[in-house]
Amino acid sequence: MPGVGRPRHILQGRRTHFLQRSHDALSFPYLNSTKELLVLTNGSWKITPDDTWISCSPGEGNGAPKEQAVNITVAQNDGAERTGSVT
Repeated sequence: MPGVGRPRHILQGRRTHFLQRSHDALSFPYLNSTKELLVLTNGSWKITPDDTWISCSPGEGNGAPKEQAVNITVAQNDGAERTGSVT
Protein backbone atom coordinates (compact mmCIF):
# COMPACT_ATOMS: atom_id res chain seq x y z
CA MET A 1 0.00 0.00 0.00
CA PRO A 2 1.50 3.31 -0.96
CA GLY A 3 1.97 5.76 1.88
CA VAL A 4 1.55 3.29 4.73
CA GLY A 5 3.63 4.32 7.75
CA ARG A 6 4.09 7.90 6.61
CA PRO A 7 2.88 10.55 9.05
CA ARG A 8 -0.15 12.58 8.12
CA HIS A 9 -0.19 16.26 8.98
CA ILE A 10 -3.51 17.89 9.63
CA LEU A 11 -3.86 21.62 10.21
CA GLN A 12 -7.02 23.10 11.60
CA GLY A 13 -7.51 26.80 12.08
CA ARG A 14 -8.33 28.11 15.51
CA ARG A 15 -11.40 29.99 16.60
CA THR A 16 -11.19 33.72 15.94
CA HIS A 17 -12.30 35.91 18.81
CA PHE A 18 -14.04 39.22 18.34
CA LEU A 19 -15.17 42.04 20.60
CA GLN A 20 -17.61 44.78 19.69
CA ARG A 21 -18.75 47.63 21.92
CA SER A 22 -21.56 50.12 21.53
CA HIS A 23 -19.41 53.21 22.25
CA ASP A 24 -15.79 54.26 21.87
CA ALA A 25 -16.28 57.15 24.31
CA LEU A 26 -18.86 58.26 26.87
CA SER A 27 -19.43 61.76 28.25
CA PHE A 28 -20.99 62.39 31.66
CA PRO A 29 -22.32 65.45 33.51
CA TYR A 30 -20.54 66.53 36.71
CA LEU A 31 -23.06 64.63 38.86
CA ASN A 32 -22.78 60.99 39.94
CA SER A 33 -24.04 59.26 36.77
CA THR A 34 -24.36 55.86 35.12
CA LYS A 35 -24.44 54.99 31.42
CA GLU A 36 -24.77 51.65 29.69
CA LEU A 37 -22.08 50.16 27.47
CA LEU A 38 -23.06 47.13 25.37
CA VAL A 39 -20.51 44.37 24.77
CA LEU A 40 -20.79 41.62 22.15
CA THR A 41 -18.11 38.93 22.05
CA ASN A 42 -17.64 35.22 21.54
CA GLY A 43 -15.08 34.90 24.35
CA SER A 44 -14.53 35.88 27.95
CA TRP A 45 -14.10 39.59 28.69
CA LYS A 46 -13.08 41.78 31.62
CA ILE A 47 -13.39 45.54 32.01
CA THR A 48 -11.28 47.43 34.54
CA PRO A 49 -11.52 51.13 35.40
CA ASP A 50 -8.15 52.91 35.23
CA ASP A 51 -9.34 55.64 37.60
CA THR A 52 -10.78 55.39 41.13
CA TRP A 53 -13.79 57.59 40.33
CA ILE A 54 -15.04 55.14 37.67
CA SER A 55 -16.73 51.80 38.36
CA CYS A 56 -18.01 49.06 36.05
CA SER A 57 -20.70 46.46 36.75
CA PRO A 58 -20.46 43.67 35.91
CA GLY A 59 -16.68 43.71 35.59
CA GLU A 60 -16.44 40.54 33.52
CA GLY A 61 -18.46 38.07 31.51
CA ASN A 62 -18.47 35.32 28.91
CA GLY A 63 -19.36 35.38 25.28
CA ALA A 64 -23.06 35.33 24.64
CA PRO A 65 -25.19 35.21 21.51
CA LYS A 66 -26.51 38.69 22.36
CA GLU A 67 -25.13 41.98 23.67
CA GLN A 68 -24.31 42.17 27.37
CA ALA A 69 -24.89 45.42 29.26
CA VAL A 70 -22.16 46.93 31.43
CA ASN A 71 -23.03 49.89 33.66
CA ILE A 72 -20.30 52.52 33.74
CA THR A 73 -20.67 54.79 36.78
CA VAL A 74 -18.70 57.95 37.55
CA ALA A 75 -18.54 59.74 40.90
CA GLN A 76 -19.54 63.39 41.17
CA ASN A 77 -16.85 65.79 40.02
CA ASP A 78 -16.43 68.88 42.19
CA GLY A 79 -13.16 69.95 40.54
CA ALA A 80 -11.78 70.62 37.09
CA GLU A 81 -12.90 68.64 34.04
CA ARG A 82 -11.31 65.18 34.02
CA THR A 83 -10.73 62.35 31.62
CA GLY A 84 -10.61 58.69 32.58
CA SER A 85 -10.55 55.32 30.89
CA VAL A 86 -11.43 51.65 31.23
CA THR A 87 -9.50 48.76 29.73
